[in-house]
Amino acid sequence: MRKAIFILTFILVIGTCIPASASGENEKTSSSYKTPTKRRDDGRIKAESELDCYKLKVKSCKVDDNDVATIEFSIENTSNYDISGYMTNYDSKAYDDEGTCYDGNYLSLAIGNGDFQPNVTFTLPAELSMKFRMRIKNVDPSASVFKRINIYTWNHTKDQNGYMTIYNLPITREGDE
Repeated sequence: MRKAIFILTFILVIGTCIPASASGENEKTSSSYKTPTKRRDDGRIKAESELDCYKLKVKSCKVDDNDVATIEFSIENTSNYDISGYMTNYDSKAYDDEGTCYDGNYLSLAIGNGDFQPNVTFTLPAELSMKFRMRIKNVDPSASVFKRINIYTWNHTKDQNGYMTIYNLPITREGDE
C-alpha cells in the first residue's frame, strides 16, 4: 500500500513539472507581444479568432490599380450579450506569398462603409454580425495570396486581447474579375 501511494505521488509530482509544450499540449497565447504561429499549408482559406465570442468570416480581397488591397470581413458575436471592443493596426501584420510583411504602417481598418482609421472601436450586438474592412497599402504587384493576416483585437467586455487570423486569402486584382 505504501509503495502504491509513493508511486502515485511520484507520478503526480513529475506530471506537474513537465511544461505544457513538452507534454504535447498546444500553447495558445493572447499576448500582444507574440504572434500566432499556427500554419495552414493546405491552401484553403481559414479564419479564426483567439478571442471568445468572435467568429470571423472573410468575404473578399480586392486590390485596385494603386496596389491597395481592401479586405471585407464580418465578425459575429456568438454570445448572448453585447460586446464592446476595438481593433488596431498596432501589432497587426499581413504576409503575402512573395515574402512581403506589411506592418501596422500599411494597415487601416473601417466599420462597414465608414472611413479607414488606424483603430476602430465597436459594439457587437448579441448574436449578430457586423461588417468590417481592412486596407493594406503598397501590395506587391506579383503577390497572389495573403498567406496570413493577423488583426490585433481587444474585447473590453471580457478584458481579453488577442488575434483574429486569416490564412491563405487569394488576392483579386481589378481587371481579373
